[in-house]
Amino acid sequence: MRGFNTIFSDMFSALDEVYKSPGDDAVKTQFLGECSSLANYFNEMSTNLRKLQEDANAEIKNYADQINALASEIATINKQINLIECNHVIANELRDKRALMIDELSKIVDVDITETPIYTTEGGSEDPDAEKSGMNRYIVKIAGGQTLVNCYEYNTLSCTAREDKVNQSDADGLYDLQWSNGLDFNLYGNNLGGKLKGLIE
Repeated sequence: MRGFNTIFSDMFSALDEVYKSPGDDAVKTQFLGECSSLANYFNEMSTNLRKLQEDANAEIKNYADQINALASEIATINKQINLIECNHVIANELRDKRALMIDELSKIVDVDITETPIYTTEGGSEDPDAEKSGMNRYIVKIAGGQTLVNCYEYNTLSCTAREDKVNQSDADGLYDLQWSNGLDFNLYGNNLGGKLKGLIE
C-alpha cells in the first residue's frame, strides 16, 4: 500500500497533467482516481485510529478491574498480617505476598505506601510511654494521592461510558473512571503513572 507522501505527490502530479491537458477526459479520470486514493487513505487511517482507541478503552476497563481486585486482596491481607503481628510475630510470608501485589499494582498506576504503627494507648507516637500493639495501619494511595486502601477498607473504581465526546472524532463510549463512592478519579493528573497513563495518553 502506498504511503501518504506518495499518494499526495501522485495526486498533485495528476493535477499538473490536468493543467497541461484540460480537455483530456483520461487525464481528468486519472486525477479523480488519485483524489479517491487520498480520501480512502484518510478513511482507513480514521478507522485504524478509532480501533486503536477502542482497544485502549477496553484495556482501561481491564486495568480498572485489576486495580479493584488487588485493592480487595491487599485489604484482606492487611487484616491477616495484623492478626498475626498483634502477637509480636512478623508475618514474613504474608508481607512478601503483599509486596508482590504492590509491585503488580505499581505497573498499572503510580503507587504510594505508608505504614504506621497502631498504639495501645490514645496518645500514640506523641506519648513516650505508649506501647505499640504490633499491628500497623497500611495505606495505599494511587495516582498522586488518591486513597485505594486504608488498612482493612478499600475503594473501587468504576468505568462509566461518556455521553459526550471530548473530541469529535473519538470513538463512542470511551470510559471515564470514577470511585465507586461517587468521587471523581483524576484520570489526567501528572502523577497517574504506569500502564494506565500510557493508555490514557
